Amino acid sequence: MQTITLKVSESAYDQLMRLLKTINPKELEIINENFNTLQAEVVADYHHAKKNDTTSLSIEELEKELSTMLEKYDT
Repeated sequence: MQTITLKVSESAYDQLMRLLKTINPKELEIINENFNTLQAEVVADYHHAKKNDTTSLSIEELEKELSTMLEKYDT
């Protein structure tokens, strides 16, 4: 199978999705890119937290972590 990525307006998106849903599911799989991106971020954060066996942080370390997280998700 081939993979394509499109950027479309809301009205074009609705029309496109109606068209795509008429195609046999064996021929076409609709992948939500936002979900895949979010899932990858959550998995990466989980692995980071799992390997970090530190049970406590200093105030400075906590502020740095929070700052990094806010920058990452404040888009």
